[in-house]
Amino acid sequence: GVIRSDDAIHRSIHDTGPTVPMSQQDIPIIYSRIISSAVARHNVSAHQVLVDAGLDRHQSGYMGNDEYAALLKSAVKLSGDPLIACKAAINLPFSAHGPLGIAGISARDIGQAIDTIVKYGRLRIPFGSISQEVQGDFVAIRFALDTGFGEVDTQVIDFIVATLATTFPGVISRPLSYCVIELERPQGQSADAYRKLLPAPIVFGAQRNAIVLAQQDLAIPLLGANAEEYDKALSRLRSLYQPLASSTGLEATLTDYFSQSLGHLCSLGEVAEALFLTPRTLQRKLKAADLSFQRIRDQWVAEQARYYLVEENLSVEVTATLLGYSDASNFRRFYKKYFNTVPSQA
Repeated sequence: GVIRSDDAIHRSIHDTGPTVPMSQQDIPIIYSRIISSAVARHNVSAHQVLVDAGLDRHQSGYMGNDEYAALLKSAVKLSGDPLIACKAAINLPFSAHGPLGIAGISARDIGQAIDTIVKYGRLRIPFGSISQEVQGDFVAIRFALDTGFGEVDTQVIDFIVATLATTFPGVISRPLSYCVIELERPQGQSADAYRKLLPAPIVFGAQRNAIVLAQQDLAIPLLGANAEEYDKALSRLRSLYQPLASSTGLEATLTDYFSQSLGHLCSLGEVAEALFLTPRTLQRKLKAADLSFQRIRDQWVAEQARYYLVEENLSVEVTATLLGYSDASNFRRFYKKYFNTVPSQA
Protein backbone atom coordinates (compact mmCIF):
# COMPACT_ATOMS: atom_id res chain seq x y z
CA GLY A 1 0.00 0.00 0.00
CA VAL A 2 0.91 3.67 -0.11
CA ILE A 3 3.14 5.14 2.59
CA ARG A 4 1.02 7.30 4.87
CA SER A 5 2.05 10.25 7.00
CA ASP A 6 0.68 13.54 8.26
CA ASP A 7 3.42 15.28 6.29
CA ALA A 8 4.07 15.20 2.58
CA ILE A 9 6.14 12.18 1.66
CA HIS A 10 7.97 11.74 -1.60
CA ARG A 11 8.67 8.20 -2.66
CA SER A 12 10.64 8.04 -5.88
CA ILE A 13 11.42 5.05 -8.05
CA HIS A 14 15.08 6.02 -7.62
CA ASP A 15 14.75 5.23 -3.91
CA THR A 16 12.54 2.14 -3.89
CA GLY A 17 12.75 0.43 -7.24
CA PRO A 18 15.51 -1.84 -8.46
CA THR A 19 18.09 -0.52 -10.88
CA VAL A 20 17.43 -1.16 -14.55
CA PRO A 21 20.40 -2.71 -16.36
CA MET A 22 21.99 -0.40 -18.92
CA SER A 23 21.02 -2.83 -21.69
CA GLN A 24 17.39 -1.97 -20.93
CA GLN A 25 17.79 1.82 -20.87
CA ASP A 26 15.80 2.15 -24.09
CA ILE A 27 12.23 2.91 -25.11
CA PRO A 28 10.07 0.03 -26.42
CA ILE A 29 9.66 0.28 -30.20
CA ILE A 30 5.95 -0.55 -29.88
CA TYR A 31 5.35 3.11 -29.05
CA SER A 32 6.52 4.07 -32.54
CA ARG A 33 3.82 1.85 -34.02
CA ILE A 34 1.15 3.22 -31.71
CA ILE A 35 2.01 6.88 -32.35
CA SER A 36 2.41 6.44 -36.11
CA SER A 37 -0.94 4.63 -36.22
CA ALA A 38 -2.56 7.62 -34.49
CA VAL A 39 -1.10 9.93 -37.14
CA ALA A 40 -2.56 7.67 -39.84
CA ARG A 41 -6.03 8.81 -38.74
CA HIS A 42 -5.08 12.22 -40.20
CA ASN A 43 -4.79 10.74 -43.70
CA VAL A 44 -1.03 10.39 -43.40
CA SER A 45 0.68 7.06 -43.97
CA ALA A 46 1.94 5.54 -40.73
CA HIS A 47 5.01 4.42 -42.67
CA GLN A 48 5.70 8.03 -43.66
CA VAL A 49 5.90 8.98 -39.98
CA LEU A 50 8.55 6.31 -39.43
CA VAL A 51 10.45 7.36 -42.57
CA ASP A 52 10.41 10.99 -41.48
CA ALA A 53 11.72 10.00 -38.04
CA GLY A 54 14.37 7.67 -39.48
CA LEU A 55 12.74 4.61 -37.90
CA ASP A 56 11.47 2.86 -41.04
CA ARG A 57 14.44 0.46 -41.13
CA HIS A 58 14.74 0.03 -37.38
CA GLN A 59 15.69 -3.56 -36.56
CA SER A 60 15.57 -3.62 -32.77
CA GLY A 61 12.88 -3.82 -30.10
CA TYR A 62 13.91 -0.46 -28.69
CA MET A 63 14.63 3.12 -29.71
CA GLY A 64 16.79 5.73 -28.04
CA ASN A 65 15.76 9.11 -26.66
CA ASP A 66 16.82 10.95 -29.81
CA GLU A 67 14.79 8.57 -31.96
CA TYR A 68 11.76 8.95 -29.70
CA ALA A 69 12.05 12.75 -29.92
CA ALA A 70 12.32 12.52 -33.72
CA LEU A 71 9.22 10.30 -33.80
CA LEU A 72 7.15 12.76 -31.77
CA LYS A 73 8.36 15.73 -33.85
CA SER A 74 7.41 13.86 -37.01
CA ALA A 75 4.00 12.92 -35.56
CA VAL A 76 3.18 16.51 -34.62
CA LYS A 77 4.43 17.91 -37.94
CA LEU A 78 2.67 15.42 -40.22
CA SER A 79 -0.61 15.38 -38.29
CA GLY A 80 -0.64 19.09 -37.53
CA ASP A 81 -1.96 18.09 -34.11
CA PRO A 82 0.00 19.04 -30.95
CA LEU A 83 -2.20 16.62 -28.97
CA ILE A 84 -1.32 13.59 -31.12
CA ALA A 85 0.62 11.83 -28.32
CA CYS A 86 -2.30 12.28 -25.95
CA LYS A 87 -4.71 10.83 -28.51
CA ALA A 88 -2.41 7.90 -29.23
CA ALA A 89 -2.27 7.01 -25.52
CA ILE A 90 -6.04 7.24 -25.09
CA ASN A 91 -6.59 4.53 -27.71
CA LEU A 92 -3.95 2.23 -26.24
CA PRO A 93 -5.00 -0.80 -24.15
CA PHE A 94 -2.99 -0.80 -20.92
CA SER A 95 -1.98 -4.41 -21.51
CA ALA A 96 0.09 -3.14 -24.46
CA HIS A 97 2.66 -2.02 -21.89
CA GLY A 98 3.77 -5.63 -21.47
CA PRO A 99 3.94 -7.26 -18.03
CA LEU A 100 3.72 -3.83 -16.37
CA GLY A 101 0.37 -3.23 -18.06
CA ILE A 102 -0.89 -6.73 -17.20
CA ALA A 103 0.08 -6.24 -13.55
CA GLY A 104 -1.56 -2.82 -13.51
CA ILE A 105 -4.98 -4.06 -14.63
CA SER A 106 -4.95 -7.37 -12.73
CA ALA A 107 -3.89 -5.86 -9.38
CA ARG A 108 -6.14 -6.16 -6.34
CA ASP A 109 -6.99 -2.45 -6.15
CA ILE A 110 -5.83 0.99 -7.30
CA GLY A 111 -3.25 1.19 -4.50
CA GLN A 112 -1.53 -2.03 -5.51
CA ALA A 113 -1.63 -1.03 -9.18
CA ILE A 114 0.01 2.33 -8.44
CA ASP A 115 2.67 0.75 -6.22
CA THR A 116 3.59 -1.62 -9.04
CA ILE A 117 3.68 1.12 -11.68
CA VAL A 118 5.86 3.32 -9.46
CA LYS A 119 8.31 0.51 -8.73
CA TYR A 120 8.68 -0.88 -12.25
CA GLY A 121 7.75 2.11 -14.43
CA ARG A 122 11.29 2.59 -15.69
CA LEU A 123 10.97 -0.56 -17.76
CA ARG A 124 8.59 1.41 -20.02
CA ILE A 125 9.84 4.98 -19.52
CA PRO A 126 13.58 4.72 -18.83
CA PHE A 127 13.98 8.47 -19.43
CA GLY A 128 11.92 9.54 -16.41
CA SER A 129 10.62 8.72 -12.98
CA ILE A 130 7.21 7.97 -11.50
CA SER A 131 6.76 8.65 -7.81
CA GLN A 132 4.07 9.02 -5.17
CA GLU A 133 3.60 12.11 -3.05
CA VAL A 134 1.21 11.74 -0.13
CA GLN A 135 -0.18 14.78 1.68
CA GLY A 136 -3.13 14.63 4.00
CA ASP A 137 -6.07 12.89 2.33
CA PHE A 138 -4.57 12.94 -1.16
CA VAL A 139 -1.91 11.07 -3.11
CA ALA A 140 -0.27 12.34 -6.30
CA ILE A 141 1.23 10.10 -8.97
CA ARG A 142 3.99 12.37 -10.20
CA PHE A 143 5.86 12.18 -13.51
CA ALA A 144 9.26 13.79 -14.09
CA LEU A 145 11.69 13.64 -17.01
CA ASP A 146 15.36 12.91 -16.32
CA THR A 147 16.23 13.81 -19.88
CA GLY A 148 14.88 16.81 -21.77
CA PHE A 149 13.21 16.19 -25.14
CA GLY A 150 13.26 19.83 -26.22
CA GLU A 151 10.22 20.98 -28.16
CA VAL A 152 8.38 17.69 -27.59
CA ASP A 153 8.66 17.58 -23.78
CA THR A 154 4.92 18.21 -23.57
CA GLN A 155 4.14 15.30 -25.92
CA VAL A 156 6.32 12.95 -23.84
CA ILE A 157 4.40 13.91 -20.68
CA ASP A 158 1.07 13.78 -22.55
CA PHE A 159 1.63 10.15 -23.51
CA ILE A 160 2.36 9.13 -19.91
CA VAL A 161 -0.41 11.14 -18.23
CA ALA A 162 -3.09 10.24 -20.77
CA THR A 163 -2.23 6.54 -20.52
CA LEU A 164 -2.95 6.41 -16.78
CA ALA A 165 -5.71 9.03 -16.65
CA THR A 166 -7.81 7.18 -19.23
CA THR A 167 -7.03 3.68 -17.93
CA PHE A 168 -8.17 3.94 -14.32
CA PRO A 169 -11.82 4.94 -14.97
CA GLY A 170 -12.31 1.87 -17.17
CA VAL A 171 -10.85 -0.74 -14.81
CA ILE A 172 -12.33 0.18 -11.42
CA SER A 173 -15.49 -1.14 -9.83
CA ARG A 174 -16.88 2.27 -8.85
CA PRO A 175 -16.17 5.92 -9.80
CA LEU A 176 -13.31 7.84 -8.22
CA SER A 177 -14.39 10.32 -5.58
CA TYR A 178 -11.61 12.73 -6.56
CA CYS A 179 -9.26 12.97 -9.54
CA VAL A 180 -7.40 16.04 -10.81
CA ILE A 181 -4.66 16.28 -13.44
CA GLU A 182 -1.91 18.82 -12.75
CA LEU A 183 0.30 20.04 -15.62
CA GLU A 184 3.30 22.35 -15.39
CA ARG A 185 2.66 23.93 -18.79
CA PRO A 186 0.70 27.17 -18.99
CA GLN A 187 -2.86 27.15 -20.24
CA GLY A 188 -2.61 27.55 -24.00
CA GLN A 189 -4.78 27.37 -27.06
CA SER A 190 -5.18 23.61 -26.67
CA ALA A 191 -6.57 23.81 -23.11
CA ASP A 192 -10.18 23.16 -24.11
CA ALA A 193 -9.13 20.22 -26.30
CA TYR A 194 -7.19 18.70 -23.39
CA ARG A 195 -10.25 18.97 -21.18
CA LYS A 196 -12.37 17.16 -23.77
CA LEU A 197 -9.84 14.36 -24.17
CA LEU A 198 -8.98 13.64 -20.54
CA PRO A 199 -11.58 12.36 -18.04
CA ALA A 200 -10.72 14.70 -15.15
CA PRO A 201 -10.37 18.42 -14.37
CA ILE A 202 -6.99 19.88 -15.41
CA VAL A 203 -4.96 22.48 -13.53
CA PHE A 204 -2.47 24.26 -15.81
CA GLY A 205 0.59 26.12 -14.52
CA ALA A 206 0.99 23.67 -11.62
CA GLN A 207 4.30 22.96 -9.87
CA ARG A 208 4.34 19.35 -11.05
CA ASN A 209 2.99 16.96 -13.66
CA ALA A 210 0.74 14.61 -11.72
CA ILE A 211 -2.55 12.82 -11.31
CA VAL A 212 -4.00 13.49 -7.85
CA LEU A 213 -6.38 11.00 -6.20
CA ALA A 214 -8.09 10.73 -2.84
CA GLN A 215 -6.31 8.29 -0.52
CA GLN A 216 -9.61 6.56 0.22
CA ASP A 217 -9.92 5.64 -3.46
CA LEU A 218 -6.74 3.55 -3.35
CA ALA A 219 -8.83 0.73 -1.87
CA ILE A 220 -11.23 0.62 -4.84
CA PRO A 221 -11.07 -2.91 -6.31
CA LEU A 222 -10.19 -3.39 -9.98
CA LEU A 223 -12.72 -5.10 -12.23
CA GLY A 224 -10.01 -7.33 -13.68
CA ALA A 225 -8.39 -8.22 -10.36
CA ASN A 226 -6.75 -11.62 -10.75
CA ALA A 227 -4.14 -12.70 -8.21
CA GLU A 228 -2.74 -15.42 -10.48
CA GLU A 229 -2.30 -13.07 -13.46
CA TYR A 230 -0.86 -10.35 -11.22
CA ASP A 231 1.70 -12.69 -9.63
CA LYS A 232 2.71 -14.01 -13.03
CA ALA A 233 3.19 -10.49 -14.41
CA LEU A 234 5.06 -9.41 -11.26
CA SER A 235 7.41 -12.37 -11.62
CA ARG A 236 8.19 -11.27 -15.17
CA LEU A 237 8.81 -7.69 -14.04
CA ARG A 238 11.22 -8.85 -11.37
CA SER A 239 13.11 -11.06 -13.78
CA LEU A 240 13.50 -8.19 -16.25
CA TYR A 241 15.67 -6.44 -13.66
CA GLN A 242 17.93 -9.44 -13.27
CA PRO A 243 21.04 -9.96 -15.38
CA LEU A 244 19.88 -11.74 -18.51
CA ALA A 245 20.64 -15.29 -19.35
CA SER A 246 22.08 -18.03 -17.38
CA SER A 247 21.47 -21.42 -18.97
CA THR A 248 18.88 -22.19 -16.28
CA GLY A 249 15.49 -20.74 -17.01
CA LEU A 250 16.51 -19.97 -20.59
CA GLU A 251 12.97 -20.31 -21.89
CA ALA A 252 11.69 -17.85 -19.25
CA THR A 253 14.53 -15.48 -20.12
CA LEU A 254 13.49 -15.46 -23.78
CA THR A 255 9.80 -14.96 -23.07
CA ASP A 256 10.64 -12.13 -20.66
CA TYR A 257 12.69 -10.49 -23.39
CA PHE A 258 9.82 -10.89 -25.88
CA SER A 259 7.48 -9.24 -23.36
CA GLN A 260 9.85 -6.34 -22.89
CA SER A 261 10.15 -5.95 -26.68
CA LEU A 262 6.39 -5.96 -27.27
CA GLY A 263 5.59 -4.52 -30.69
CA HIS A 264 8.63 -6.07 -32.33
CA LEU A 265 9.17 -9.65 -33.47
CA CYS A 266 12.62 -10.41 -32.09
CA SER A 267 15.12 -12.42 -34.08
CA LEU A 268 17.50 -14.94 -32.58
CA GLY A 269 20.40 -12.61 -33.36
CA GLU A 270 18.84 -9.69 -31.48
CA VAL A 271 18.13 -11.80 -28.40
CA ALA A 272 21.62 -13.29 -28.47
CA GLU A 273 23.14 -9.80 -28.57
CA ALA A 274 21.01 -8.72 -25.60
CA LEU A 275 22.25 -11.76 -23.68
CA PHE A 276 25.86 -11.00 -24.61
CA LEU A 277 26.06 -14.25 -26.57
CA THR A 278 26.77 -15.10 -30.17
CA PRO A 279 23.81 -16.52 -32.11
CA ARG A 280 25.65 -19.84 -32.38
CA THR A 281 26.21 -19.99 -28.60
CA LEU A 282 22.56 -19.23 -27.91
CA GLN A 283 21.48 -21.92 -30.35
CA ARG A 284 23.83 -24.39 -28.68
CA LYS A 285 22.40 -23.56 -25.23
CA LEU A 286 18.86 -23.97 -26.55
CA LYS A 287 19.69 -27.31 -28.17
CA ALA A 288 21.32 -28.57 -24.97
CA ALA A 289 18.09 -27.75 -23.10
CA ASP A 290 16.01 -29.41 -25.87
CA LEU A 291 14.51 -26.04 -26.78
CA SER A 292 13.87 -24.23 -30.05
CA PHE A 293 13.95 -20.43 -30.44
CA GLN A 294 11.20 -20.55 -33.08
CA ARG A 295 8.98 -22.77 -30.96
CA ILE A 296 9.38 -20.56 -27.88
CA ARG A 297 8.65 -17.41 -29.86
CA ASP A 298 5.66 -18.94 -31.64
CA GLN A 299 4.17 -20.11 -28.35
CA TRP A 300 4.65 -16.67 -26.80
CA VAL A 301 3.06 -14.91 -29.79
CA ALA A 302 0.14 -17.36 -29.76
CA GLU A 303 -0.52 -16.86 -26.04
CA GLN A 304 -0.38 -13.08 -26.38
CA ALA A 305 -2.65 -13.19 -29.43
CA ARG A 306 -5.28 -15.23 -27.59
CA TYR A 307 -5.13 -12.85 -24.64
CA TYR A 308 -5.59 -9.73 -26.77
CA LEU A 309 -8.33 -11.22 -28.94
CA VAL A 310 -10.32 -12.99 -26.22
CA GLU A 311 -9.63 -11.20 -22.93
CA GLU A 312 -9.08 -7.69 -24.26
CA ASN A 313 -11.49 -8.09 -27.20
CA LEU A 314 -9.08 -6.23 -29.50
CA SER A 315 -9.38 -6.29 -33.27
CA VAL A 316 -7.15 -8.49 -35.41
CA GLU A 317 -5.41 -5.40 -36.80
CA VAL A 318 -4.61 -3.94 -33.36
CA THR A 319 -3.46 -7.34 -32.09
CA ALA A 320 -1.16 -7.74 -35.09
CA THR A 321 0.38 -4.31 -34.44
CA LEU A 322 0.93 -5.02 -30.75
CA LEU A 323 2.71 -8.27 -31.61
CA GLY A 324 5.06 -6.64 -34.12
CA TYR A 325 3.41 -7.52 -37.43
CA SER A 326 3.52 -4.69 -39.97
CA ASP A 327 0.96 -6.57 -42.07
CA ALA A 328 -2.12 -8.09 -40.44
CA SER A 329 -2.33 -10.73 -43.18
CA ASN A 330 0.98 -12.22 -41.99
CA PHE A 331 -0.43 -12.40 -38.47
CA ARG A 332 -3.58 -14.12 -39.77
CA ARG A 333 -1.44 -16.74 -41.54
CA PHE A 334 0.57 -17.38 -38.38
CA TYR A 335 -2.59 -17.68 -36.27
CA LYS A 336 -4.29 -20.07 -38.70
CA LYS A 337 -1.20 -22.26 -38.91
CA TYR A 338 -0.79 -22.35 -35.11
CA PHE A 339 -4.42 -22.78 -34.04
CA ASN A 340 -5.90 -24.26 -37.22
CA THR A 341 -8.56 -21.52 -37.18
CA VAL A 342 -8.78 -17.85 -38.11
CA PRO A 343 -8.27 -15.15 -35.42
CA SER A 344 -11.77 -13.72 -35.98
CA GLN A 345 -13.13 -16.97 -34.47
CA ALA A 346 -10.97 -16.76 -31.32
